[in-house]
Amino acid sequence: MPQRDPYEVLGLARGATLAQVKRAFRQRARQTHPDGRGDGASEAAFDEARSAYIRLLDELAMAAATTGSDGSSLDLVTRLHFTPRELVLGTERRLAYPVHPRSDGATLPAGGRTLEFTFPPMTAVGARLRWAGHGWQRGRARGALVVEVASSEMPSAAVKGDDLRTVQPISMVEWLRGGEVSISAPEGRVVVTLEPRHPPATKLRLSARGLPRGKGGRGDLIVTLQPRWPLPEDAAWSPLLAAHRTLHSGLLDLFSTRADAEEP
Repeated sequence: MPQRDPYEVLGLARGATLAQVKRAFRQRARQTHPDGRGDGASEAAFDEARSAYIRLLDELAMAAATTGSDGSSLDLVTRLHFTPRELVLGTERRLAYPVHPRSDGATLPAGGRTLEFTFPPMTAVGARLRWAGHGWQRGRARGALVVEVASSEMPSAAVKGDDLRTVQPISMVEWLRGGEVSISAPEGRVVVTLEPRHPPATKLRLSARGLPRGKGGRGDLIVTLQPRWPLPEDAAWSPLLAAHRTLHSGLLDLFSTRADAEEP
């Protein structure tokens, strides 16, 4: 199934700035994040918004691609952003090459075309990946495509070094009863077991579930549990609400009967 235009997904006009792209994504993510209380939160809608955001970041980065640090290199240097999941599991990216030649006459053989690159699993933030022969060309000399790896801004997780920090909403029923709770990690869902009435302020540290480290291994995933009050339509909470209403109604009847009996 073809992907929707990323500008359409985020409600942006073509030519949007980086700041506008980030603002539109944050707004859309709040509406659709599956762990939130947004407007019909949908995992598919959130994934579509995240994919559109990454594609637009790539487009802006490639449009602003620079040369090497000495100003004369034929390397095409760009900085791309990756989600924690992409850093851990690897991903493929279709990158659109700039069309216009450089001021010194160097050109891009792939100018105006979109090429697909495979980024390996367990890539650390700050890594520089090279693809020889995919940079600027002058005569027979050709540079490389150099990608500086950065972590993308995600509303559901904050990056601190190699660690990921996230807030995990849980229902009051899960908090009261304890048991298994599904936590979102870069590689998918991780099930952890909670004690009943686990202190909400306590952070769970899931070892080696964070971002890849440059010298191997991974950081940690640090989760803050956030019990949330139920909505009336929350099916898991309905029996407890019904019991509360019955008890409350019974107490009102009891006190009303006693008041009637005590009247002279």
